[in-house]
Amino acid sequence: MSNSSLLLWLVVTATLFNSSRCLVLYSAAGDGLTSLPGDIQVDVTVLRLHQNSFVSIDSFPFFADLVQIDLYQNLLQTLPNVTIVGSTLGKLDLRSNKISYVDPEILGSLHALQHLYLQNNHLEHFPDAAGTGPFSLQQLTLDNN
Repeated sequence: MSNSSLLLWLVVTATLFNSSRCLVLYSAAGDGLTSLPGDIQVDVTVLRLHQNSFVSIDSFPFFADLVQIDLYQNLLQTLPNVTIVGSTLGKLDLRSNKISYVDPEILGSLHALQHLYLQNNHLEHFPDAAGTGPFSLQQLTLDNN
C-alpha cells in the first residue's frame, strides 16, 4: 500500500455533541475513491472521505456510533443515502459537490443531525423536512447554490 492510500486510524477521547465518547476516526481523504472502502471499522465515529471521486452513495453500511461524515469536494449529485445512521449522525458535510437534489425522506430520517453543510452545490430547492418527525438541525448552510 502506498503512502497516499494509507488509512489513518486515531482513537482519542473527546466531548462531542454533548456526550463523552471515544472517537474512532477513519480517514481516506484525497485517495481518489469512487466507492466506500470495505475495511471501515464497525465502531467508527468520524468518517473523513472528502476530496475523493464519489459520484453517488446509494446505500451506507450501519455504523452504530457514527456521528460525523465529511464528503466535501467530491462529485456527489444527490444526498447520500445515510438513513441507516440517522439516529446518531450529528454532522454531514457535503459542501462543494454537484448536488442538485435533496431527497426529503433521507433528510427527514436524520433525526440526530445538527449540522448540515450544502454550500457550493447545484441546489435550486431545499425540502421542508421539519414535519417528518424529531428534527434537531441547528446549522444549515446553503450559500452559493
